[in-house]
Amino acid sequence: MSKKDIGRAVGEILRVLRPRGLCFWNFVSIDESPPQGTIEIGKREFLVEGRCWYGGPLIDSFFEDNEPDQYFRRCAILHKEKRTIEREIEGTKEFQAYLDYIAKKK
Repeated sequence: MSKKDIGRAVGEILRVLRPRGLCFWNFVSIDESPPQGTIEIGKREFLVEGRCWYGGPLIDSFFEDNEPDQYFRRCAILHKEKRTIEREIEGTKEFQAYLDYIAKKK
């Protein structure tokens, strides 16, 4: 999703979340490289053609370490962690990096 759409999604989840309810999110870190064959359409937002299951455009958004904090202004951030995964797929090493959040609605 685009960062604007991610902001809307987080806002809607927080709207329906009960007071003191928990939400768990992970965001793709800028430490991960965008997939090959993508087109940059915004600041760290990339259009990926041919990967979307519903037929529409697929947008990958990549975040700096503290950038997702803005989505959790109405929450207490209980846990925040950068997580990296290295795996091998068909002989090719792949590196993935995530920013994980656990937030509690106030």
